[in-house]
Order: sequence, then structure tokens, then C-alpha cells
Amino acid sequence: MKIPKFKIEEEIDLKQTLTSLGMTEMFSTPASFSEIADTFSISKAVHKASIEIHENGTPTTLTRPSLASDTVDFIANRPFLFAVIYDGHPLILGVFHG
Repeated sequence: MKIPKFKIEEEIDLKQTLTSLGMTEMFSTPASFSEIADTFSISKAVHKASIEIHENGTPTTLTRPSLASDTVDFIANRPFLFAVIYDGHPLILGVFHG
């Protein structure tokens, strides 16, 4: 299997989302964070994530029946879909365009 090297990064500003969910006090001045500090407020909330794949792929384990004698070469030399799956649930679905 051959996969091209790529990196995808995304940064999302969460302030509007959190405010629309009713979490407005944390963005007020001064906010009530008495358990953390006397004077403390939050001006921005950001979620940042990245996925990086190298030419050799990522460490995986592939098990196949021992009776299988033929192999198939997979070379991702055109756009392809990818998924990050945890516990049987897709967490991230993406498209690589090259």
C-alpha cells in the first residue's frame, strides 16, 4: 500500500457555538471563576485538530486468512476518501485531492 504524504489542519472558533448553547457567563468580564482565580475571563475558545499521514502510511495491523495466497497492490495516486474510526464509529471523514 502506498499513500502520499499529506497534512490537514483545521481551527474552529467555538465562542459563537458555546454562546448559542447558553454558555455566556464564561465570556463576560469579569466571569465567575472563583475556583480558579479571583479575576479571570475567557475571550476566545478554539478547537484545533490535525491529521498527518506519511508516505509509508500509519502503523496498522492487518489480519487476513492464512488461506489467501493472492495480494493486491494499492497505490493512492488519485483522489481518495479516508476515515478515522474509533470503536467502530467514524470520527473523521475526509477527502484527499493531492
